[in-house]
Amino acid sequence: LAYNTAPDAGTPVTTGAGRIRPYVHGYSIKDAISAVTTTNEYDVLVNFRVMSDLTGQGQYIIVYGRLDLSGNYLVVYVSSTFGSAALYASVGGVETLLGQVPMTLGIGDHSVRLKMRVDAIGVDLEGVQQIYSEDITVSGIGRGGFGFYSNLGNTVPSSDTTGMQIDDVTVTQMVRTGVTLSGVSATGSLGAVGKAVTA
Repeated sequence: LAYNTAPDAGTPVTTGAGRIRPYVHGYSIKDAISAVTTTNEYDVLVNFRVMSDLTGQGQYIIVYGRLDLSGNYLVVYVSSTFGSAALYASVGGVETLLGQVPMTLGIGDHSVRLKMRVDAIGVDLEGVQQIYSEDITVSGIGRGGFGFYSNLGNTVPSSDTTGMQIDDVTVTQMVRTGVTLSGVSATGSLGAVGKAVTA
């Protein structure tokens, strides 16, 4: 991966188990990992592991879609601070909340998938759609990506045995055949399934 880090981020670390973790706490990173897709309909799946108790630790896993160089993107913040996942749309770097739901981040494996379609945006947590929005303000193709954020006030330094670490990131482009999109209706393709929470 070609890391695109914030100036104070340092270089992310690959753990002995092959996961990616922050270099230090007080760290942020934004990585565009996918080549530009040919359409704006694609999924970004991030599988990650919580390595230690996150009580009182301000840590985030971040998932990007339709990310461009002008500050336009969709983003999901998975936060240990708030015990939630939140979907935002950013236009010119100004973020607007589209939906937020609770998410329990116990020690173990977790997943978050950002699903982007022409007519809707969805977020799966642990394989189940929990957020749905028909806000399509950010409609460019852009790129998929991921990030970390860790508050400076954290008392537990980043290490191979602490915090949240990313196992893998997959960007999957959807392909339309006639009126279907990967076997799902092209009209209202995501459907307000699960907790359809909008701002």
